[in-house]
Amino acid sequence: MENISHSEEDECYIEEEKNENGNDKTTDGKEVAILSANDILNKQCVSYEEDYECYVRYAKCVGFGVRKGDAATDSTDSYVRRKFLCNRVGVREKKCYATTSRIRNCSMWKVRKIVEDYNHPMILLKFVHQIPNHRTMTDADKA
Repeated sequence: MENISHSEEDECYIEEEKNENGNDKTTDGKEVAILSANDILNKQCVSYEEDYECYVRYAKCVGFGVRKGDAATDSTDSYVRRKFLCNRVGVREKKCYATTSRIRNCSMWKVRKIVEDYNHPMILLKFVHQIPNHRTMTDADKA
């Protein structure tokens, strides 16, 4: 299998904007920063769902999809740790994931570790919209 690399013209720019219905959507944009693993590691989020959305945006820039992995809960069934995995990672494979943990006493979430040792080639950015995490339907498609 051939290793696919991204050229400079394939750089991924992500911006969040509201569509005509007022819903958040993620689109390819021009005047926003490129997401990197360091951006994800330095970000603190209010919930693990927000952390997940951020990691999905990062995955779109890199060229892979995301699925939710193992989680740990406390005595009140609140999440205290969650793993986000590459959608192509196998059940026994321990590569291609991020671990998030809740910071105690403030209920903030922070990515603790990102493993960038991918065991598969990345998808070309022109095809990344076909990965299940990154598929979207317009209102016209839904009608």
